[in-house]
Amino acid sequence: MARKPNVKPGDTRSAILQAAYESFLENGYHGTSMRDIARRAKLTVAAAYNHFKNKEQLYVAVLHAHQPYNHVLPALADSKVETVEAFVRTTARLVTGALAREPGLIRLVLIEIVEFKSKHIPKLFRDILPQSLAVVRSASKLKGRLRRFPPAVLLRSFLGLVVSYYITEQIIWKNSRPPMQKDCLDAFIDIYLHGVTAPASAE
Repeated sequence: MARKPNVKPGDTRSAILQAAYESFLENGYHGTSMRDIARRAKLTVAAAYNHFKNKEQLYVAVLHAHQPYNHVLPALADSKVETVEAFVRTTARLVTGALAREPGLIRLVLIEIVEFKSKHIPKLFRDILPQSLAVVRSASKLKGRLRRFPPAVLLRSFLGLVVSYYITEQIIWKNSRPPMQKDCLDAFIDIYLHGVTAPASAE
């Protein structure tokens, strides 16, 4: 007899996504089968295929579901900052906070790089690019001087800031004994905004 799902019909997709997320983190993409995912979600394999035509489509859905932009872009739309510097600081805090709430994201990205050769990341980036560029353009209208770089370059440089902070925090600082530095994000932002060299003393 086929096993009956233990979740409500409306929750089935969410249950599959959560089970797939946990399975991919534990065993990687190639080490996980649709049967493994269905078993973890307490569903039949047929129920899983009713929502996702194959494992790769399910993986892409998981990758999208755990991206920080799902939380960051709405929060930025509600922010009331008035200056470019305040905008950068607020955005960096929002992005790194969202990344911290997704501890498995770095593993998903490594799966994407190692097992898929970064096959899906370009499309994911293209999907969020229009909204992200709109945010960058809105920042250029705030008080404060913003150098005239193309919006796409500014976006890429900012992603470099938050990704480098997130990766070094997860890989090095988080596990250091004693902690090498507590919450150095403000220092990262200062370097991003003002560089690493101090102005020459007036003589």
